[in-house]
Amino acid sequence: MVTLAYHLEWLDKDPFRRWKMTFEKKERDFLTVNDLCNIETYEFPIERLERVRDLFLFSCYTGMCYADIRNLKDDKILVGMDGWMEIIG
Repeated sequence: MVTLAYHLEWLDKDPFRRWKMTFEKKERDFLTVNDLCNIETYEFPIERLERVRDLFLFSCYTGMCYADIRNLKDDKILVGMDGWMEIIG
């Protein structure tokens, strides 16, 4: 937005012209089974946070990203031949 404002001459100069972006790569550990169990059993004081926890755990166990979970509809969940629920295409 600042660049656009500068090009439209709304700003006399680009305030970020000398700013350089830096990136620090950090190694992140995977969650352990114990970590997931602790998250599963934690009691949140707010019901909304319980739902967030459930969605996070669903994401961990299925490997689905947040965007896919958000777009998941009932018609994409079926009961398989083995009786387990399955997510399709």
